Amino acid sequence: MDTLNLAKQTRQKEGLWEVEISHGGEADLHQHLIDCSKNRDHQRFIPVHKLGLHHFPAGCNDRDLLAFTQALADLTVRVSVSYISPERPKTFPGSKQPYPLCSHRGRKMTVVGTGRVTRLLRYSKEDGGDCECLCKECQSSTDKKRPFAHVDIETAAHVVYDRIEGENTTCHLFFDSGSQPDHCPGAVALVGAINVCSTIDEDWCKLTCVTHDTDLINKLEKMVNRWNGLWESLDTKYNKYVPVIWHKLTIIVSHPHGCSKQASIGYCVKRDMVDDRYIYTYSTATCPGSSGAPVFVLGVSRWWLSTDYVHSGVSGWNTKYNCSGYGSR
Repeated sequence: MDTLNLAKQTRQKEGLWEVEISHGGEADLHQHLIDCSKNRDHQRFIPVHKLGLHHFPAGCNDRDLLAFTQALADLTVRVSVSYISPERPKTFPGSKQPYPLCSHRGRKMTVVGTGRVTRLLRYSKEDGGDCECLCKECQSSTDKKRPFAHVDIETAAHVVYDRIEGENTTCHLFFDSGSQPDHCPGAVALVGAINVCSTIDEDWCKLTCVTHDTDLINKLEKMVNRWNGLWESLDTKYNKYVPVIWHKLTIIVSHPHGCSKQASIGYCVKRDMVDDRYIYTYSTATCPGSSGAPVFVLGVSRWWLSTDYVHSGVSGWNTKYNCSGYGSR
C-alpha cells in the first residue's frame, strides 16, 4: 500500500480526532490537502496573510477584532510529532473508547496538529538563581548559554501526549505561506520540548521549548505582549455591551493537513456542561491537522471571550460540526 492510502486508512481508524497523518513527509501532507474529502475546495479557510475585514460576517467587521485575530495567527504554530509514546493509554480513562493512536504506540510516524504560543519566559545573563538551560546542547556542555527563553505552547493532549513525544516534537512558527515550512521565508523551527504537561480529560497539553535566538525571543515577546494588549483593549471596549451579531462568533487559526496557516470563522451552535466543564460545538471549518488549534468563542460566558479551549475534532453529536476539548467556562 502506498504512503497516501496508508495514512488515509490510519486516519479513518482514529475516528473523529483531527490530527493529520503522514507516512511520506511534507510532500504527502500537501497531497492530503488536495485529496481532502471533508473540505474539498477549502474555500472556508483564509490564508492568514490575506485575512481582512471583508472575511468577517456582516456586523462583525471590527478593526480591533481583525487585529486580535491577526495577533492570534502570529502565535499559532504547526506541531509535528515523529514518535508515538509507548505510554499512551489503550482507552480513555473509565471507558472502552480507544485512545487516539494507541495502536501505534512505540512506533515512528509523523503526526501533525496545531498549537499556540501562550507565554515566553526570558532568562538573561544578569538573572541570578539556579535556573539553567535544559536544552540538549547546554546539558552536554560545560558552557551554559544565556540568554535563553522558555516558550510555552498549548495544543491537544492527543497531539502531544507526554514528555517522550515532546522530545520528538518540532514546532514550526511563522509558517504562513508556501507548501511547506522550508519554502516559507521567515519560518522558524523549535525542535524538542524540555517539559510536557497534559490532561487527558480536557484534551489539553502544554509543552515548553527552549531557544537561544535573541532575535526570535524579542520577536515572540513583542507578539505575546501585542496579543495581551489587544485582548485587554477588546475587553474594555465590549465589557458592558457585546453586539448581538457577535454572540457565539467562533474563530480558529490552524494548519489544516499540516500546510500553511489558515483562519476560519463560524458560529458556536452548542455548549454542553459535563462535571462543571464545558465543551463547544461549532460550524467553524477545520480539517485533519487542526487538532490542538486555539478556539475563541465570543459572547457566550460571563466574560465576553472564552479562551481556554483547543480544537479536538469532528463532533460526535453531529458530524457536520466540529468541537473543542473541555474547559472551565
